[in-house]
Amino acid sequence: MESQLDNLYPVKKGKLAKDKDENFMLLNSEGKAYSTNSAILLIWELCSGESSVTQLCNELRANSKNNSVDLTEKVSEIIEKLNKANLVEFKKLEH
Repeated sequence: MESQLDNLYPVKKGKLAKDKDENFMLLNSEGKAYSTNSAILLIWELCSGESSVTQLCNELRANSKNNSVDLTEKVSEIIEKLNKANLVEFKKLEH
């Protein structure tokens, strides 16, 4: 069964920067800064537009010790938050 996530291809927007304390942050096109962590940064970096959300989740699961099903839910939530922050946009591919 095909999921809606199979047709959404996230593409990162904005840029990576550091604050005055050398902590990583993401800046959207409006210049709004968002603090980040290594997991969010990895997911943002993987959003190339070449892989669907489902494919990204499968790739992360294959390279992670966390093989739980809720990984897809967590990754999807992070990508959705990045989208709302204008740091990811979705390309939709129809088959």
